[in-house]
Amino acid sequence: CAGDAIEVAGHSLVAVQDIQVGHKLALLDIPEGGTIIKYGVAIGVALQPVVAGSHLHLHNMASLYIATRPDQGGPSRHD
Repeated sequence: CAGDAIEVAGHSLVAVQDIQVGHKLALLDIPEGGTIIKYGVAIGVALQPVVAGSHLHLHNMASLYIATRPDQGGPSRHD
């Protein structure tokens, strides 16, 4: 919930917005064009500057995952 203090992987921050289950929270400030890492894998690129504690999802990031899924217009295994 917005305003909740959170500690994750040695990062202490406060949630800027309510974050739905399954969505992401920025642990660090991310500049526009910065790579978004989840579990050690690059999953997207920030479309605008993102402040630590902010909600990260398709409204402010371009997914690298969706672009690779055949059901989302990406290449198939046969391409």
